[in-house]
Amino acid sequence: MSKGRKILFVLVSLVMVLAPIGAASAKPYDFTDVPLLHSAYEGYDDQLPADTTPDYDEELSSGEYTAISASDDNRAEYSAGYPAKYDFHRFEFKIDEDPSLISQLYIMHEGYGVNQGWPGLELFIWNYTSSSWESVGLHYADHDATIEKTYTSGFSDYIDIDGYLQLLAETKYHSASCPYLYTWNGAGFEFIADFNTPGGLGYYDASAGQPYLPKSEDYVKIDGSQLEASDGTYRLELAEDQDEVVYFDQVKLLVVDHPQGTEIYTPTMTKFAQPYPFKVYTIRDPKPPISAVDYNGVDILPAISEIDRVYTEGEDFHWDTITIDPGDLSGAKEIKLVFNAYIDWPLVPAIAARYMSEEYRARVEVINEHGEWQEVSIEEPLGLPQAKPRTHVIDITDWFETDDYRVRISYWEKVLFDYIVFDTSEDEDVLVTDLDPVSADLHWKGVAKEFSPDGRNPLIADYYTTVDASGFEPFVGNFTRYGDVLSLLTEVDDKFVIMHAGDDISLAFNEVPVSEGTERDYFLFSDAYYKLHFARILLGEDVSRVEPLPFHGMAAYPYPDDESYPYDAEHMAYLEEYNTREVMASPPGESGHHTIYTDYIKVEVELIKPDLAVSITSVTFDEYGNFIVSYNVTNQGPTPAGESETAKYVNGSLEESQVCPALAPGESYSNTFNPEPCPCLCGEALEVQVCADDADVVQENDETNNCEVNYIVCVTAGVHCSDVAVTITNQSVTDDPAGDPSTYNPMNKPLDVTWTNAKGFCVEANAPDGTYQFCINFDTPIQTGFTLYKLPNWTEVPYTIVGPNTIQVELDIAGGILDPCFVLAGKFRPPMIPTVNPWGTVAMITLFAGLLVWAVRRRQAASRMSN
Repeated sequence: MSKGRKILFVLVSLVMVLAPIGAASAKPYDFTDVPLLHSAYEGYDDQLPADTTPDYDEELSSGEYTAISASDDNRAEYSAGYPAKYDFHRFEFKIDEDPSLISQLYIMHEGYGVNQGWPGLELFIWNYTSSSWESVGLHYADHDATIEKTYTSGFSDYIDIDGYLQLLAETKYHSASCPYLYTWNGAGFEFIADFNTPGGLGYYDASAGQPYLPKSEDYVKIDGSQLEASDGTYRLELAEDQDEVVYFDQVKLLVVDHPQGTEIYTPTMTKFAQPYPFKVYTIRDPKPPISAVDYNGVDILPAISEIDRVYTEGEDFHWDTITIDPGDLSGAKEIKLVFNAYIDWPLVPAIAARYMSEEYRARVEVINEHGEWQEVSIEEPLGLPQAKPRTHVIDITDWFETDDYRVRISYWEKVLFDYIVFDTSEDEDVLVTDLDPVSADLHWKGVAKEFSPDGRNPLIADYYTTVDASGFEPFVGNFTRYGDVLSLLTEVDDKFVIMHAGDDISLAFNEVPVSEGTERDYFLFSDAYYKLHFARILLGEDVSRVEPLPFHGMAAYPYPDDESYPYDAEHMAYLEEYNTREVMASPPGESGHHTIYTDYIKVEVELIKPDLAVSITSVTFDEYGNFIVSYNVTNQGPTPAGESETAKYVNGSLEESQVCPALAPGESYSNTFNPEPCPCLCGEALEVQVCADDADVVQENDETNNCEVNYIVCVTAGVHCSDVAVTITNQSVTDDPAGDPSTYNPMNKPLDVTWTNAKGFCVEANAPDGTYQFCINFDTPIQTGFTLYKLPNWTEVPYTIVGPNTIQVELDIAGGILDPCFVLAGKFRPPMIPTVNPWGTVAMITLFAGLLVWAVRRRQAASRMSN
């Protein structure tokens, strides 16, 4: 490759860095030809992903193979129908390269998935070493989106001895439950959180061997900025946006005025034994811990320092432990733990098998008097967060037995933390005003679509963007008729507003004035139960309908035969007046209940190649002033490099080429180019470049390290040419009568220093016997590796680098006139305007064109996603 082509490659590679490794040097594997050694299959499973080796399902048809062979909006589609399963496409690629010779493995899938009416798709790769599916990536787009990843190691984990690589694209389960709360913030309805998680019906307590007793009460914090009065009323929306049925019994708005400079929270979480009692805690001076690590020893302080949707990591059914050290809290009358977190709820079949066992409730440990970790003595110190992030506060003052305040928290479920701080301020007085709703209207809204504002989990619901619920699993029975339901929400009396997916209650509360000198936040109190569709998996078909209705005081749900919903005259009148909206079962497989779509799938393999790197080992001068360039070429790659060509360029022009023999991995070759006179005037800078593999016959992993540039200065012996400032920094003599060597100059003659225009320089001075030390200052930072010569005999002069722009030279002077002339050659850059040759111009045009194309494609992709 010529020097011009080398420059072109370097610049164009800047564009290619912005793209995945799918360049011409990568070997692609896809389904552009059928039949192939590659295969693709479709199917469904009860788990996400299937916890077996990939040896099941049905092969795609020829038309479906064509659909996944290109990114063209022609998609292979699979839906297993009702009941809900995890639909997938599985891809088996035959890789004909030795994994030990692979440098990069690139995976890409374009498509999307829908599960239970919710978008979501996750791509997995089979790990033969661990015998498990390993996540490649996921997205929640409801249109074609790309999951891609580049692997740079561990290739034998993913490619077996026969060369097979397995990928699985599967619909993503929508991990959420409970009704959603939205509030009017002055500009629109804002999503706050899910709520009433403890009120779930149909869970099974494995530790007790009986159905789990739900707790119907919950308190949701609403920041003052999230709720603004409109026409004298506070407006809230209670929406059923999940595949479930909800039973609302009572709602109230708690208006809390608290001292300025404080924040307020409550401990409300899900507990096994009993709900946390409601209490408003004030937080005035929260401080982050001095250290925090997870179960892998990873520092999580950056993740928990602020509420920013950057969470810790965790796994399902694994003791995820975090260890937090708040520092010295001795003397504190109150110690409060404040944290923001959410739980990524286990998948449906896993819940049926393992959820709600006392054995797996959260563990909290502190250091005891023996310096050992010990569980705190409180019966259940910590509960589970909700499926959407919420900030909680726990009074932990009584947790500690010593002055070591480290805390270790372990969750068996996948609990992810965004924020953890400690507060030792004493609780301050607050004013709480309870408000009953003044209006409540039940109506159809539609199921809110969810999105991620930053590409991360968890998703956020959009009140204004909705879909119908025809893809959801139906609950059969009588629901509350639409219209005014205010009388059903003012007290706890087992007269419920019964809602299914897509229903919404619009609430209004009268505004109250803010107390002087305080700040205002709110809590929504709700008393409600809800039932997910998988209750039948746990407890049978009998509980998968609207009935049996729950009631306060029941021993469990479903309740024993000797208990019943109160079918007295009052409650029968309620049922006959309000619960008249009958819903029947929908036919199986309606409305794309769960479907996998694949538009394009491919794998690319980048092989390990040789890597030729050149270095200029020296630039010297002969007695005639001709410069001589010596170089070294090394194969830094792990594979052999064939015979190539090494070239020398002077000021951009090719002057000489030499054959470089084949090089084994790690082998080097050294040579010297012929002497050559400086093709420039005295004092002018000269660019010398040596390029390995100049004809580009060797395919390399790194083409950017093939050339090295040095600069030298043309000098004619006896001619003074200089542009460097030369400063005498010290002058010492042996017969100094004044005793001051820094000022002694017995001949009283100033030193003569001249300079002109380049990196050659000369110094003239009259001096007695002695030693001169002087500094040479450059306009730009110097680099190591140059040589300093003294003319006219071209003898090397030692020097010391004393700064980024300065070297120091020491010379012994025999007496009389100091008249050395110096020349520098080597790795430094004088200030100069580079010459742009035609190939450089082409390279720049190519660079900007590539960047333009990349930007346009980014905009097109963003447009597609927004549509």
